[in-house]
Amino acid sequence: MSTPPRVALIGCGYWGKNLARNLHALGALAAVCDPTVAGRETATTIAPEVEVMESFEPVLESDTIDAVVIA
Repeated sequence: MSTPPRVALIGCGYWGKNLARNLHALGALAAVCDPTVAGRETATTIAPEVEVMESFEPVLESDTIDAVVIA
């Protein structure tokens, strides 16, 4: 079985929380970015071991992220 891509999610609000949950279940969620405290708290609840950040710039600069989903 191949390794899933490492995906970063930008936005963990209305639709983003569903994407976060599904990407996490697939083992593909590597990071979540959300400018709001509520969005970051939601991401931490869904995937506590995943890096959660306020800004998306580190994701775009990362060599370890394979894909980005924007919600």
